[in-house]
Amino acid sequence: MSVVVLTLEFGRDGNAESYLGNGWSAGESRYRWMTGGMSEVWLEHPGRDLEYTLEMDLHPFVRPPDLQCQRFLVQVRGIEIGSEQLEASGNVSVTHTQDSM
Repeated sequence: MSVVVLTLEFGRDGNAESYLGNGWSAGESRYRWMTGGMSEVWLEHPGRDLEYTLEMDLHPFVRPPDLQCQRFLVQVRGIEIGSEQLEASGNVSVTHTQDSM
């Protein structure tokens, strides 16, 4: 199976701008905040017999004890393919294949 590799940098000088839909702040030096209830990233369909593995280095805004985690959900065409409760910075990986649609 072939693999598609795309690295997005979300900071002000990064390459993510044309992939972003609703729910994003303006880019800061190295980061960009997700805003509101949902943030969209638009990617091309991987095509027949291909898969995407979406690897993300995430830094949730948490403030224990009042805000102990942030929920992170990945959907493809409205179908959930991954979710996490983020309590601290770290890497999250979600794989999307033709079968997950």
